[in-house]
Amino acid sequence: MTMEEEPKVYENETELARIGFWEFDIASGKLFWDAVIRQVLEVDENYEPTLETAINFHADKEDQSKVYMLVDEVLAIGEPRAEEFKVITAKNKEKWAIIYFRAEFSDSSPCKVYGTFQDITFSKSLISRLADSEAKFHHTFEFAPIGMALVSTELNWIRINRCLCSMLDYPADRLMEIGLQQIMHPDDLGTDLENFKKLLSGEAESYTAEKRYLGKNSRIIWGYLHVTPVFSHSGALRYFIFQIMDITRHKENISQLIRERLHLEHIIQSTDSGVWEWEIWGDHLSLNEQCIEMLGYAADEFKIEKMDDWRAIIHQEDLDVCDRSMMHCLHHKTARLAIEFRVKHKDGHWIWIDAMGKIVEWTADGTPITMIGTHKNISARKQTEQERKQNLEIINDQNKRLINFAHIVSHNLRSHASNMQMMVDLLSDEEDEEEKISIMKLLRQNAVNLRETVANLNDVVKTHDGIEEDKKSLCLAAETRKALLNVNCTLTKIGAEVDVDIDERLYIKHLPAYLESILLNMLTNAIKYRDPQRNLCISIRAEEKETMVLLQIADNGLGIDLNLHGNKVFGMYKTFHSHEEARGIGLYITRNQIEAMGGQIALESEVGKGTTFNIYFKK
Repeated sequence: MTMEEEPKVYENETELARIGFWEFDIASGKLFWDAVIRQVLEVDENYEPTLETAINFHADKEDQSKVYMLVDEVLAIGEPRAEEFKVITAKNKEKWAIIYFRAEFSDSSPCKVYGTFQDITFSKSLISRLADSEAKFHHTFEFAPIGMALVSTELNWIRINRCLCSMLDYPADRLMEIGLQQIMHPDDLGTDLENFKKLLSGEAESYTAEKRYLGKNSRIIWGYLHVTPVFSHSGALRYFIFQIMDITRHKENISQLIRERLHLEHIIQSTDSGVWEWEIWGDHLSLNEQCIEMLGYAADEFKIEKMDDWRAIIHQEDLDVCDRSMMHCLHHKTARLAIEFRVKHKDGHWIWIDAMGKIVEWTADGTPITMIGTHKNISARKQTEQERKQNLEIINDQNKRLINFAHIVSHNLRSHASNMQMMVDLLSDEEDEEEKISIMKLLRQNAVNLRETVANLNDVVKTHDGIEEDKKSLCLAAETRKALLNVNCTLTKIGAEVDVDIDERLYIKHLPAYLESILLNMLTNAIKYRDPQRNLCISIRAEEKETMVLLQIADNGLGIDLNLHGNKVFGMYKTFHSHEEARGIGLYITRNQIEAMGGQIALESEVGKGTTFNIYFKK
């Protein structure tokens, strides 16, 4: 058989096993590769290898030297050799191969070296993956955060991890000596054995259970057990994998919760409160009979079982506060829930609930599990508070009226009295009979105005829920004339000029005493703070502005420095000029009276030029 002829005897078998045949003729220096080697090294069928080019398929220089060394050895010793090599294919892929070397001799002289070339890349990869898998399993098993063990079919330990030793408080070697059945609680042993029989017979694929174990010094440890059988490729049961989570603290918390609940129920039974419980993980809300009765329902017709169902009957105005308070509890911002809110009664009206609550169970990482609390119907208390609030509002309103009353008494009546005094003085000094008659008419009109002012004062101090019913439809022009009449003598004495432009058809709805006080305050302020260097001029205008009536009272008095006093013009006890009668109360009371009627006041002023007050009244 020549080198050029491929041995047919190998074709089927070698291709299946990925085993190629090679041969090197020492005399001719020719190297032969069969088709398998060409496929493995990814060269075409016409490729003619040489010893040097074949060596170059070994990427590692040490491997190249080793090939030469192995060839020399088989030629010198005559015994076959084999070695694993990493090769790089013509397409630059990394592969693994076992190369077998054998020498052939003729007349005791070597004539050729030949052997096999087997691709073991897949098996190498598989072995590597298995090694990685074993390493990962070992790491996962050994450092798992829960107890793990491999247990034989005879219920003996095969392997145990660190967490299980720590849980049971035994070193690994001691725990292996004690054995599995000795750490099982006697009361649970029978159930465990029954479950193992089901696994052995194939009735069950796995099982889980809460059970007790006996740790060091017979300390009882609660564990959540999950058992899984492991089978061989042939289907035979090899061993069991035990996974045990320590739930001792969880069990203790439940016991404590039961004790606290019983204690709480005893307390609640002595009150008129109801009890509720919220299982947060599963979102299950339960209310006891007292809670349900508060809402007007019978136990069998109450359908609220989730927190969203409960939120649906909370008053919309209270929902944000309730949600915020609950979130503070769930995120450890507050230790307890304490909130008052309204919920809808069965018959449709709203009742006030005082809710108290506390999260009584948490996971190890701080996630809330269970919250319990109480509900108490405080509608009667809320009604009392509302009545008290209304009474306080009435008292505050009455106090404001009394303040206005005191101001009107001290200001308006003083204006009337001063005007009448001046008229009486004029009358006593006047000799002209016609002038006396004119003064007497003014005096009588002033007396009528005084009587109206006194009557209006009665409206100011009335006690009721509001002042809307005291308002009257007032002609603004007539009320302005009346106010001017009350200061007529003063205006005449100082030679003031007054220009009034108000439509007689312009009416506003206002409290008469307040309007009189406002007008007199504006006029007396203009008189009091007039510029002594020029005659006082007062301009009074009025016009309609959509839903309001604008009354504009302007003077050419001293004016106010708004850059210095602009933000406190209407403040109490604020004065801006030296005057013996300046008290800093007039503009404060005036604004109070205007705003009490739903109006507004603003001013424009410049020192040395005068002041303009813009008063907006409701139509």
